[in-house]
Amino acid sequence: MRSSLHYLKTMLFDDGGAEAIFSHVRNLLIATVIIAAGTYAIRQAPDVEIFAVANEEAAGAAVAALGFGLAGLNLIDGLLKLSKVGGSFALRIALVGLYLFFSMRLLHFVVLLRAG
Repeated sequence: MRSSLHYLKTMLFDDGGAEAIFSHVRNLLIATVIIAAGTYAIRQAPDVEIFAVANEEAAGAAVAALGFGLAGLNLIDGLLKLSKVGGSFALRIALVGLYLFFSMRLLHFVVLLRAG
């Protein structure tokens, strides 16, 4: 028990695990805000005035696609870092599922904040 707590402390604080987790969550939050901005521009195109953009819906779709690309890169980065640490395949599948679930919940939350 004591050695597992020591290993967890070492991994989180001495090896930079906590910093990596916060960095990953920050990147996910930024990608989610970009996706929400793009979807808002698509849904509310008449209300959105973007200087020198002829088609607000197309611009919104491009912004949302950029956000999805950034979220995908963040997911791949997290999987690569997880593979370096080691872990079972089932753990990776579970973490991808959690990542997708929380990404969608965060996206809904940001859209609801924007609408309110």
